[in-house]
Amino acid sequence: MIFTLVKNELIKILRRGKTWIVFGLFALSVIGVGFLGNYSAKQTENYKSPQGQIESLNRNIEMNNQQIKNLESNEESWAKTEIERMNSSTEEIKEQIKVQEERLNNGDAPNAWKTDLQQEKMSLEKMLEDKSIPEEARIYQKTRLDEINMFLDKDVKPVEEWEFNAFNYADGLLQIIGLIILVSGIAVFMSDIVSGESTPPTLKFLLVQPISRGKVILSKFIAVVITVVGMIGGLELAAFGIIGAIGGFNGGQMPKIIGTQYQWDYSKLSSSGDPFLNQIQNSGVTSTRAEALFQSFGLEILFIIACCAFIFLISSIFKSSMITMAISVIVSVTSTMVCLMSSTVGKVAHLIFLNYGATNTVIDGSVARGFNNPNFSVGLGAALMVGTIIVSYIIAHIVFSKKDFLI
Repeated sequence: MIFTLVKNELIKILRRGKTWIVFGLFALSVIGVGFLGNYSAKQTENYKSPQGQIESLNRNIEMNNQQIKNLESNEESWAKTEIERMNSSTEEIKEQIKVQEERLNNGDAPNAWKTDLQQEKMSLEKMLEDKSIPEEARIYQKTRLDEINMFLDKDVKPVEEWEFNAFNYADGLLQIIGLIILVSGIAVFMSDIVSGESTPPTLKFLLVQPISRGKVILSKFIAVVITVVGMIGGLELAAFGIIGAIGGFNGGQMPKIIGTQYQWDYSKLSSSGDPFLNQIQNSGVTSTRAEALFQSFGLEILFIIACCAFIFLISSIFKSSMITMAISVIVSVTSTMVCLMSSTVGKVAHLIFLNYGATNTVIDGSVARGFNNPNFSVGLGAALMVGTIIVSYIIAHIVFSKKDFLI
């Protein structure tokens, strides 16, 4: 009987115009991310090219010259020291320009990527020596330096994360849609899954049949989970395949550090007196981009089911689908935005499952930086999602079983 009920619910859901409208909007988001990624990759490729690097380096020389000009009238010792530093920097930049001009005239040597990484490494090491650089910037520089050392030590040419390929696209897609778009779309789609049928004769007719209310609500929940997971997961997999056919599947075996952990550093405080959030040295493990993406996708499926259960609960409480949709969207959006903007509320951000939507950042650990909260972890996120599914469904089942639909 339950299979028949689920089949009937699936047919009902797939016949709704609303289902395909929401699916179409989500598809547009997926396509939009693809166009955005392609455009960004072309811009970065131009910047990384020898011609682009020469133009950028010449702008740096112009900036140095302008700063020197501004300081020449200053007789203080610090100004003279700064002028010497600027002149030294300009000479270094000119040497870099010669390297790029040689690449432009003769083409890239087989190991040109090593030269680029070594130059970037030297630049980062020099910047890290500058104590005036904000701690937030130093964190990124240290992370990038570790990544460069990993490529050089393993003698592996990197497939950069800005390149347009299937793995980079999927990584960007998970991050962009994860925090707000995914939950909001599910909220709009599911708003009337129970509440929309509280008044019409369809549900009342079903309830007078020799079928328990428990089976009715279970069939609805199973049907909506199958639909949402199938549509979102299927569309993402299709997009991954299409982008791969266009831009390739390069980079899947590239090393990627996942499970990075963070902690508060009280040795240096910001201007407002707050500690900095620093990465714990050697806290992550080296995996591959393909493995990290696979884990992110699996966690996203669990997140989608948790969202379905949470919104299913709201839909079972209220008879109005408009109220259900409004509450679902407001709760999902505001809970995340407030945690991102408020340092006070952000302290408990790791306890709200909705903040784990960008699952790729949860897998690699960078979600901690996004919310400025070191307490995020994959295990905690998965536990919150499973708990949300169980608790939400149990409450929805109880509410549905006791609700009087004949009023």
